[in-house]
Amino acid sequence: MLVVEDDRKRLREMADLLREGATMLAQSCPVCNVPLFRLKSGEVICPSCKRRVVVLKEGEDVGGGRGVGVGVDVRLREVLSRKLAEVIGRIEEVEDEDRLLKLLELARRINELLREV
Repeated sequence: MLVVEDDRKRLREMADLLREGATMLAQSCPVCNVPLFRLKSGEVICPSCKRRVVVLKEGEDVGGGRGVGVGVDVRLREVLSRKLAEVIGRIEEVEDEDRLLKLLELARRINELLREV
């Protein structure tokens, strides 16, 4: 039943965006596959993820990545998540207390950035 309620909420939010003058785009969110919306301001957002998405044309380059519909925020989130996993792996293996403290601080900072993206 929770899934149905989530779907209804998402549909209401998308309908509200359309009423506010947003345009539903042909592209979908690279994370959740929900249609993207262009706001009157020109900003493109995913109503489900609540994130800003940068839509690229074929062949455009963003931070070394190429493709259509790749979001800068999404790409950064993926990279940060991978790095956090690497740091956690090192934390599990480290025995030196000073090194452990540095890794814990790094993990904390990456986690903070993930919340901001």
